[in-house]
Amino acid sequence: MEIEFNLINIVLLVCIIQGTIMGIRIFFKRDASSSANRFLGLFVACISLELTHLFFSISNIYSQNPDLYMMPIYSSFAFGPLLYWYVHSLTKPDIPFNWRKHGWHFIPVLIQFIFYCILGASSYETKNWFWGEYHQHYTYPFENNFKVFSFFAYLSASLWLVRQYQGQIKETYAFLDKVTLQWLYRLLIVLFIVYFIEFVESYVHEFFDYHPFHAANWLPAITVYWLGWTVLTRNSQEKAELLPTQNDTTSQKTNTASTQLLDETTLLATSQELTQKMEAEQWFLNPTLKLSDLSKEMNLPVKTLSYVINTGIGKSFYDFVNTYRVEEFQKRVKQDDYAHLSLLGVAYDCGFNSKATFNRIFKKFTGVSPSVYQREKRT
Repeated sequence: MEIEFNLINIVLLVCIIQGTIMGIRIFFKRDASSSANRFLGLFVACISLELTHLFFSISNIYSQNPDLYMMPIYSSFAFGPLLYWYVHSLTKPDIPFNWRKHGWHFIPVLIQFIFYCILGASSYETKNWFWGEYHQHYTYPFENNFKVFSFFAYLSASLWLVRQYQGQIKETYAFLDKVTLQWLYRLLIVLFIVYFIEFVESYVHEFFDYHPFHAANWLPAITVYWLGWTVLTRNSQEKAELLPTQNDTTSQKTNTASTQLLDETTLLATSQELTQKMEAEQWFLNPTLKLSDLSKEMNLPVKTLSYVINTGIGKSFYDFVNTYRVEEFQKRVKQDDYAHLSLLGVAYDCGFNSKATFNRIFKKFTGVSPSVYQREKRT
């Protein structure tokens, strides 16, 4: 068998091999995101498997070995569910994947696999007949359209999960840098753009027999390499502490009961006690302060404390803590004892843990940047 190598199929072959290796490494990567890694590892491996079909096509392998047509190497129906459950495992760690409850997501994947197993085991004559009579006109267009709909539906749901998660962590964290998953949100946006270009080109090719960018060849290959490399080289994602979800019925009943015990008088008294202790103990100076840490100091259940902050004080935990940090910065920046420190040095002493976070929060609460604030106070 002779393989015609050129730049495109060499890149494809490298990415297939590299993507498969990355998929296996991610699948077996053991850290705080091990359950999520299994879904991502399979996602990367499935993309690599799908690229094998492109490699066989442009390398003339199919023409030399027609029996390889319609082998079970097509896994496009798995892209959406695997990506979604990777994101779901990171953003909702308290709701793990369960085959009985969530296995229906992979029913189309199983059907696609069985479909190509049957065709792959058939003779070339049978495959050729099925292609001309049915697949070309009916099953292939359906497969392509369902692939597009499924992937973008799951990708949109994944983006929504990340945004929902980013709102939830403000109720339990006063710092977001290590748990915000903003890198994942950007990654999903890039995937959306990449596959939108590929799918547009696939339809242009189908209806006009024209490849404007050859995106179907190189964009998925680059995506496989980039996605796997990004995850493998990142530090382990910290497992976020989130408030119990509505699915956690036991915690929900307990937490609902605890909040119902707080009448208006108790709520007001607890709110005042919290603010007094926060000012006296200066817990906000801890740059990694979490709601669970504060609940231990106050000797209150996490859900009850969250209720006090949200309802009694009227703020999220994130805003509640960072308000004190901004006020402390405003006090210290006027004092001679801190004159030897830069603005960022004073900010770090007040509990902030990054320049970007400090600048963003300070401007949110004061309306000006820290440097402008300092100049105005001097004048």
